[in-house]
Parts: sequence; C-alpha cells; structure tokens
Amino acid sequence: MMGYRTFIQTDARIHRGNSGGPVLDTAGQVVGVAVATGDRPGEVSFAIPINRVKEVLDALRELGQVARSWLGVLVQPVTVEQAQTAGLAKPSGALVTEVKPGSPAAVAGLRVGDIIVRWGDRDVDHRSLPWIVAQTAAGKPISVGIWRNRAQAAIAVVPQKMPE
Repeated sequence: MMGYRTFIQTDARIHRGNSGGPVLDTAGQVVGVAVATGDRPGEVSFAIPINRVKEVLDALRELGQVARSWLGVLVQPVTVEQAQTAGLAKPSGALVTEVKPGSPAAVAGLRVGDIIVRWGDRDVDHRSLPWIVAQTAAGKPISVGIWRNRAQAAIAVVPQKMPE
C-alpha cells in the first residue's frame, strides 16, 4: 500500500538481520528505521522515516498493533483539463477512478468521476488522501467534501479497518 516513495532510500547495505535498527544522519540523529531488502549486490536499501514511526508509537504502546482505516477507492491527480471540465477553479483534489464493491466508499455513495477535495477539515489531493484516511479512526463518520456535477457536496463516510 505505501510503496517505496514513502521510504528513505539509502546506499548503506541493510541485511535481513539488521532490519529494525536505527538509521542515523551525519549528526548522529535518528532519521529512520532500517527495513530489510534482498541480499543481492547492487540492490538499494530503505528506511522508514522517523516521523512515520512516531505517528504509530502510541498505538503500538497501547494496543500492540496499528489499525489503519481504508476508504476503498483508487484515485489520480486532477489534471487542468479535468478541472476545467468539472468546473473547478484549479486542479486540486483526488479524482476517483475506481470504487471497490462493498467498501466504505461504495456504502457512502462515492462514484467514479467524483473529485474528493476535503476529508474532515483538511484539503486533500491524490497523495495526501490515502495517508489521511489511514490515520482516521475506523467506525467514526467523517464529512467528505466532493466535487460532483459541477458543484461541491458533502457526504458522510464511515471508514473501516483496512482488510488484511
């Protein structure tokens, strides 16, 4: 789900036995937690950024696990042409390209072609939406601002715990 773009790439070799250790900068500050990669020569290694680790520490301490929420949509950036066609003042938000059957998005009535512009009180785009949804408490309704039929609307979505 997260993809490598959310990791720090390092040229330091991280072997299987070293994953979970700290990755330090030249000042000795922890900047990430090492993630194991393959052991083939020439492969790059990755670390989870320390700010991502800090986001889940309380949940790990209190519950022993991190529960992420999901919406059940695939999104893309809104292009200039799509914004003009939809009547948006500028290209912003996250264009819904797929709604998973039975997902919280489907239950709430989100449709392909909707543009999600707000999640609660936060403006969103195709990059920020998955992270914001994942950090939202499951089972709690949230107001989602969408752009549909050349007008803004709000719908209530109840995110659920991400399926395993």
